[in-house]
Amino acid sequence: MAVLRELPSIVLVALACAQIALAFGANLSPWKGGGFGMFATSDHGGFRKLRVYALRDGREERLAVPSELGRQELRAAWLPTGRELRRFADAFARAGEAPGAQALRVEVWRTDFDARLRPAQTRIAALTTKAAP
Repeated sequence: MAVLRELPSIVLVALACAQIALAFGANLSPWKGGGFGMFATSDHGGFRKLRVYALRDGREERLAVPSELGRQELRAAWLPTGRELRRFADAFARAGEAPGAQALRVEVWRTDFDARLRPAQTRIAALTTKAAP
């Protein structure tokens, strides 16, 4: 019976530990995964940007993300693991947004602020993959 009474506390502590581990180990936005620490940081959707580049014949071109990929874009920006970035790159290629590209590079950037509140961009994840034929 004592275990049942303590179960909610155990679950919340486990969730907090998992969220902290993902935030530090996999760049999970502190605003996701339970939200512990969300009010202590500005690292959320508005300050994370996903960028896509098409690589063609030794040059690169930055591409816009179509609105129909908005959900995948947010998922990849909030938890920029290799798996999520690859999933986004595959969806982007299937949408036909990079015709003739030999490869796609997907990057996630975070905006940080110094003591004078000046913004600076930091790349926190990147993946380059062959474009689908």
